[in-house]
Amino acid sequence: MNQNKAPRGLATLLLLGFWGIGLLLVGSPQLKAQQGGVYKELGPALAAPEKVRVLELPNQQLAYLPEVLGQMTNLERLVLSMNPLGTLPPSIGKLTKLKTLVCIACGLRSVPPEIGNLKALVALDLSRNSLKSLPDELAALSQVQNLNLNMNLLDSLPAGLSAMQQLSRCDLSSNKLTALPEDFYQLPNLVHLLLGRNRLSELPADVAKLSSLRTLNLERNSLSLLDEALGQMANLRILRLSENRLTALPESLGQLSELQVLQLGRNRLTTLPASIAKLGKLRQLGLDQNPLQSLPAGMEQLSSLQQLYMMDHELSEADVAALRAALPQAQIYD
Repeated sequence: MNQNKAPRGLATLLLLGFWGIGLLLVGSPQLKAQQGGVYKELGPALAAPEKVRVLELPNQQLAYLPEVLGQMTNLERLVLSMNPLGTLPPSIGKLTKLKTLVCIACGLRSVPPEIGNLKALVALDLSRNSLKSLPDELAALSQVQNLNLNMNLLDSLPAGLSAMQQLSRCDLSSNKLTALPEDFYQLPNLVHLLLGRNRLSELPADVAKLSSLRTLNLERNSLSLLDEALGQMANLRILRLSENRLTALPESLGQLSELQVLQLGRNRLTTLPASIAKLGKLRQLGLDQNPLQSLPAGMEQLSSLQQLYMMDHELSEADVAALRAALPQAQIYD
């Protein structure tokens, strides 16, 4: 009897062992991820392209992408950051369900015109590459809300970007832009515009057409003059103008009633417009490294001001003391 039961018990243990291994495999994070359409390796994704919904391949030393990538017709999110790709294959235009494309630091020198076929794209990040130009077809991405082109070599943008009517955040900082296309200022939903570290020498009056703008960063450009139209940007909360060549500010600055942060450091300002006292919601004001010789009357009206930076100025000690007395709630760094 015992001899007959032993093999049966062994068989039972083996069977339970196989079941356990099977349950372990089914419960493994990698398999669960693949079952959910999330892939983090290219090989398995290429073996079942129609099942891939999310493909995340950062820092995997990929030098190119195979054309079969275009067969992933259900792909919604593609992350390729920190791979030495150099370019993207034309087949990327077949990913018509793609909503997010992230290619940070991929050594990109060009973008194929087929990118314009990605009609469902909502977020596009091509930052930290070597792009000198962009295809005109980029303007066809009418659903994009977040566009990041930071740290490239762009000296111009394609015309027609006004078609990106859903665009709310645009980062163009650290490029070589000297101007923006005229129709760029026809983006009614743009909330955050980052243009720092470029070569802009003027800000046209058309900037006032960006009526939804809350953040405007123009640091480290070559601006010497601002148009009075700046005061029409009624929703502006943050305005960064440090490290330009400004010698004066428009009187209309005082019309920015929602402004909370104003950075003007490292310019050539000797005074400020009297209207600055009307900025009742201003919380932070940066005036560092300007040859300021006087301040306008009414500074005590800046009752919300919490931080005032004004190192390296030419104001008298009496003027600074009067300013401290006028703004007792503010931390003044001089």
